[in-house]
Amino acid sequence: MTKSRLLDLAVVRRALEFNVNEPVRALRSVLDRAIEPQRPPGERDWRSQDWLIYNILDLRYIKKQRVREVANRLYMSDANLYRKQNLAIEAVADSLLRMEADALLEEATESESKSVL
Repeated sequence: MTKSRLLDLAVVRRALEFNVNEPVRALRSVLDRAIEPQRPPGERDWRSQDWLIYNILDLRYIKKQRVREVANRLYMSDANLYRKQNLAIEAVADSLLRMEADALLEEATESESKSVL
């Protein structure tokens, strides 16, 4: 992750101060925040379609489990997991885009405030 282009995002820059100025740590915290909205309300259910996207993200990217382990846990084939994993990644990308837009708006607002002073 040390060479990821995601490190250049405004939302990651803004997260630096809360992550001891460590870019990779800041990126990890932003990704965790982007994954969290995928979590449905209520108690976790390994078989529910409502929980599928979050479960894939949690098992593959937070807990770093292998495809075979995740597929078995979620009662699906490897091929189906890969398809669903792509949907999960798109959901996180959408969250990141929203977070980035918010961060850029905050930066612009702060910049405007400073120029008025």
